[in-house]
Amino acid sequence: MVPVKATGENLADIIINCLLEWNLDKICTITKDNHSANDVVAKCLQQHYSSRGLMLLNGRSVQVRCWGHILNLIVREGLDEIKVCIQRVRNVVKYVKAYPKRKLEFLQLADQELIPKGKMLVLGICTRWNSTYSMLGSALHIRRAYDRMKSRDSNFKNPSLAEDWERA
Repeated sequence: MVPVKATGENLADIIINCLLEWNLDKICTITKDNHSANDVVAKCLQQHYSSRGLMLLNGRSVQVRCWGHILNLIVREGLDEIKVCIQRVRNVVKYVKAYPKRKLEFLQLADQELIPKGKMLVLGICTRWNSTYSMLGSALHIRRAYDRMKSRDSNFKNPSLAEDWERA
């Protein structure tokens, strides 16, 4: 928790105080996400430590973008390209999972298709791409059961299209 407004200057002061408290008197890099205040934080820290001769590498590498955050942005951009397909797959999974009886019928179809047990009926959370990845992987694993359900269940509206499965 930051007890003051989270401006770049305030965050830099808090970091400097923490580093002093922990007896860390030199810094080399700071890994951060792409929040705009973090650019100010890096600049303030670089100025503070450079003026005291405490920057390793003469401050050339003080600011390092968080690779996890960058990867997250890249994946989200890619998923945005196929969001309609992902939504149709998600709707199919939701449909099957909505009622225990329907889920049981679906699992029987999966058995008839000789689909090995494993990751079945994973519903991804829209805001977490790793769960979307799990959902797509599990849906592809049991795609034949979804296809059979489509031909047997007259209430099964708007099933995933062949293109959706290809993109998934």
